[in-house]
Amino acid sequence: MFEELKIPVDLLPKDGRFGAGPSKIPVHFLDRLQKTGSSILGNSHRNPIILDLVKRCQTKLKTYLCIPDEYQILLGNGGASIVWEMLAFSAVKEKSAHFACGEFSSKWESLTKAAPWLKTEKFESDYGTLPELSYNGDADLIAITQNETSTGVMIPVCPDFNSDALLTVDATSIAGVTEWDWNKTDLYYFSLQKAFASEGGLYFAVASPKFIQRVAEVKETKRYIPSMMSFDDVISNSSKNQTLNTPSLTSLFFLECALDDLLAKGGLKAIQKASKEKADFIYSFAEKSKFMSPYVKNPEYRSLSVATLDVVDEISADNLVKAFRKSGIVDINSYRKLGRNQIRVGIFPFVEMDDVKKLTECLDYAFKSI
Repeated sequence: MFEELKIPVDLLPKDGRFGAGPSKIPVHFLDRLQKTGSSILGNSHRNPIILDLVKRCQTKLKTYLCIPDEYQILLGNGGASIVWEMLAFSAVKEKSAHFACGEFSSKWESLTKAAPWLKTEKFESDYGTLPELSYNGDADLIAITQNETSTGVMIPVCPDFNSDALLTVDATSIAGVTEWDWNKTDLYYFSLQKAFASEGGLYFAVASPKFIQRVAEVKETKRYIPSMMSFDDVISNSSKNQTLNTPSLTSLFFLECALDDLLAKGGLKAIQKASKEKADFIYSFAEKSKFMSPYVKNPEYRSLSVATLDVVDEISADNLVKAFRKSGIVDINSYRKLGRNQIRVGIFPFVEMDDVKKLTECLDYAFKSI
């Protein structure tokens, strides 16, 4: 099936990169990097020009995400996944409560549970749905995932747990796409290779004064904390516009490029509006199709950044993905561990609406060829 499929050139998207991460990096970012010559790449991350680059990224993130002055912008190496274990060392006192609805939110709980000095609670729902976001237990840290990349389930608004526990939010594949309530949030962290159109290997985080205080309290317990797992070291280095060890300078540079473009397009409110329009379009297409349907049944929980679409059993989604790749439409495969006959489409801010429309035209063409 689809072995002989040849999509007409006039139907193809201008840019066929729809990955759920790493995401499309606009070509003009590369042009801008080339113009820097030797002033960025090949420099020490302690060099004033790099420290200034980090500071600009921190400042522009605060502006773009509308972050309160008293919150700090942290950054470090390793990507967002390392934050799960950093929290186990540096922020959870005794117990954490985890709300899971997919592979990544579940892994966060399992890694924390593996720490022999901690206890965990897990509240889980079927994949494609959200668990009830309420809690009245004794955990000192609550862990939620705003956008489950594996399933395309999104928490639409920040929940109110009415708890003294820290609220920590993995926003890896949604940060920069939707607004969020900072007053209810203590740590909001994300990678750069999703909505911010950069590369992997770095994480950024928005930290409340309450989180900063918690890190100090845990440090006072004399718990063994490896330097690479220490949020205290991250806080100290971030205040100096640097990381503990050498970061990817291209990742930082592309982040600034993305922030400049996003701010120029009207900021977060405008980006959220455009993201919803793209999401509504592709979900509506799937609902009207005889061959596809949105995986997440509740429209309120459908992601504005990663659209997961089920394909009818009679059609092999894997074969469809392979055929599309030959035409330059890439990385629309489903999350491997989910094991469903579906495609997953990244609709991050730098994916153009025109290209999303073209993608649906290509899907229609492919289905008509059966």
